[in-house]
Amino acid sequence: MKTIALIAVAALAACASDGLSEDGLLAQAPVVNRAESVDGEGMGEEEARQALAAAEEAYLRGDDRECLRIVREALDRSPPESVAVELRSLRMSARRRLLTREVVEARAIPRRDVVTVGTDIEVDLAVRNLADVVVEVAESDGGASDSLFVVDILRRDVDIYGNAKVETERVLLPLGADLVLPVGGRAAVTHTVSTGRAEDRHLGITEFRISGTLRPAVIRAGEDRYYEAVTLRDAVVRVLPPGWEPIAADALGTLRKALSLGAREHLLVAAELMPPESTRSAAEALVDALRTGVSPEMERTVLASLERLTGVAFGGDAAAVEKWRSEGGLDGIR
Repeated sequence: MKTIALIAVAALAACASDGLSEDGLLAQAPVVNRAESVDGEGMGEEEARQALAAAEEAYLRGDDRECLRIVREALDRSPPESVAVELRSLRMSARRRLLTREVVEARAIPRRDVVTVGTDIEVDLAVRNLADVVVEVAESDGGASDSLFVVDILRRDVDIYGNAKVETERVLLPLGADLVLPVGGRAAVTHTVSTGRAEDRHLGITEFRISGTLRPAVIRAGEDRYYEAVTLRDAVVRVLPPGWEPIAADALGTLRKALSLGAREHLLVAAELMPPESTRSAAEALVDALRTGVSPEMERTVLASLERLTGVAFGGDAAAVEKWRSEGGLDGIR
């Protein structure tokens, strides 16, 4: 520590020449000397890079605890700041993944995945304990922000004309109390999403996608503490017009009948409710209808139905469907 002593003596001598007393010097903001800058004990660049590479290798093979051990030991030895930044970033990623793999799972769970227009959607924002100890999601923790769910709601309206309207909403939902989760236990906060009034419905279907994050003040699992956000596993709820239940019982039969009768809304709903084992047959029926010719109005609904059924964006263009068919698009449907 000889270097520190020489610095202190030199500083006192300089202050004395300016008339500043020792008490005046001590009243000034202290200078913090890093150990590595004085005694040369910090981790060198090459060794720090080797530690970073080892931590990254552990992370890539999924061993988050080993990754965190390597990072902790490296940071304790004061690596160069350029490497320390990368180590801290890796630590954040490993802790977040460890949290969602071994501590808690968060997901949005709707009470029903299909409802009739005008019916509210009830969603449980559930947290499940994955650890082998009791886990507590604290409502608050000292000066930190209170725990809350940040819920993102995306509403997509699709009508029989092929139009699509998208609206988004963000809701901040406080926990209201600590969530104490026994081993394997689960707790939830319920949120209600309005689908609107039945009399205001459009001719078509609506899809609500509910996602977001749990932002905790702190999550306690035994001796461990976590402050990272947990991503909610999202959920989708479909909102259909009254009378959709009989269509669900025979979606393929309804689709074929709707094509012959020109029942446009029934066609769109049938495509939405098509079971996987009937998807190929339904797509063939829709493609054949376009090839044999339908009215311009019906064509738009057939295209919208085919897009919902296959997940392929045809841009409202029947020629794009024919190109897709000729290139084996139907063969990709199982």
